Amino acid sequence: MRSFTFISGTGLILLATVVVGAGSATGQTQDKRNPVLEFCTGTWCQWCPCADTTIYKSILPAMPNAIILSYHGAGDDPFRIFPGSTIISSLNFFGYPTGVIDRVSGAIIWGDPWVTAINNRSTLPPTVRIELTSRSYNAATRQFTASIKFTALQNLSGDFKYSIILVEDDVKWDQTSNNTCTPGKFTLPGFIHDWLVRDMMNGAFGETIVNGAWNQNQALNMSITHTVPIPPAPAPDLVPKNCHVVIKVYKNGAPLNSNAEIQQAGRWPLLTTKVEDSPAPEITNTFEIMPSYPNPLHLTGPNAQAQISYVLPARAEEHDVFLAIYNQLGQKVRTLVDGRQRVGSHNAVWDGRDDQNRPEVGGIYFYQLRFGANQATRKIVVLR
Repeated sequence: MRSFTFISGTGLILLATVVVGAGSATGQTQDKRNPVLEFCTGTWCQWCPCADTTIYKSILPAMPNAIILSYHGAGDDPFRIFPGSTIISSLNFFGYPTGVIDRVSGAIIWGDPWVTAINNRSTLPPTVRIELTSRSYNAATRQFTASIKFTALQNLSGDFKYSIILVEDDVKWDQTSNNTCTPGKFTLPGFIHDWLVRDMMNGAFGETIVNGAWNQNQALNMSITHTVPIPPAPAPDLVPKNCHVVIKVYKNGAPLNSNAEIQQAGRWPLLTTKVEDSPAPEITNTFEIMPSYPNPLHLTGPNAQAQISYVLPARAEEHDVFLAIYNQLGQKVRTLVDGRQRVGSHNAVWDGRDDQNRPEVGGIYFYQLRFGANQATRKIVVLR
């Protein structure tokens, strides 16, 4: 997530952070294709931070609806063991980091080839609509349940499968790098990994929706009940609030990396609840800003506003707090909070407009919370 840093003219340090991270309450819009990049990476891989930079700087700013899946493998990577990890060999990646776009590109190297392939795919209409009609996750039992409706948008024929994948953002683990990817830095302590595939819930290859004719407007319903396993040590356990569910539909074929076209995909938060203001100030020593909800923020939909929750530590009765939205150039576009607040949990709302009440364009924005010497920045994606 924070694979590169730039400093704006205002002095704001922006980290190429989060999907992240996050997804919206309804997933990316299904009205257009959400191209999927699947790539292999590793904490041991010195070239892999270059791949993250390609995604942050060249892919997501232009196509914030792109869906990224990061498969960790090989070496001593603590995240290499996950249910469905055989997908890495099945996609025939020829090196780390290489990626596959919508399972039609074959394995290609990071950089401009990824950008070109995703651009080409983004212009094509989707052939399937995915609706996550219900979902729930019980953190105590680790049980995930969901119902999904798949609708063909044109007459289709073949073996169509769906995959349900648990992805986590904001995972901190040291990363190897090199002078090309991060000049002067060869080890990146506490590097933040996004799009980390934790669990392929219905297997490496998913399950069949239909094998044969799938007529236009024909809707097919599927369901899943799945217990998310505890990752083996030394990998840390997942943090549910940082997790998302990716669902994709592909037409089965061989080879998997170039003849198994993804028809459509979507991304939804694992959790369905959002944090509200505490009814009374909670005494805590925590300073934290949460992922916004929903993220991406769809400004064309109903209730087009993002909830931003944060916690102030117990150091005094009141504190000076500043919370603002910035664009990718580091320019402040909206002040949400500027004043004194009591300790505890708080909630702010952004409706996608600037301080002059003008609607912002789609793209990537950052929200930053400042409280004395404390500072935290997260990313929010705006879609129109």
